[in-house]
Amino acid sequence: YEKVYHTFTFTNTSDHEIRIDSAVASCGCTDPKLKKNILLPGESSEMEVGFDPFGKKGRDVKTITVFVEGEEPRVIKIIADVEHWKVLIDSGDSFSSFSIPVSNQN
Repeated sequence: YEKVYHTFTFTNTSDHEIRIDSAVASCGCTDPKLKKNILLPGESSEMEVGFDPFGKKGRDVKTITVFVEGEEPRVIKIIADVEHWKVLIDSGDSFSSFSIPVSNQN
């Protein structure tokens, strides 16, 4: 199996700048990479996530925890279905995008 990739698009839906401190995977087989970690209000960016299915079979659930400065972490669940020759990635309700609404920091 070869590593597969999925790009998530996310948007700062607050009225102030936010900083994404990090994105951490639950397993070494999943590798999130943020393109940008500071977002102005209304600004969007992407996170590419690589998944290595080597040694996996059937359904495999992984998480990526996104740490936003001053906020509760956001958890993205990734469900991989590893078959004979393909890997299907489903991230639940928001397959390819998510927003980052944050509370107003004064």
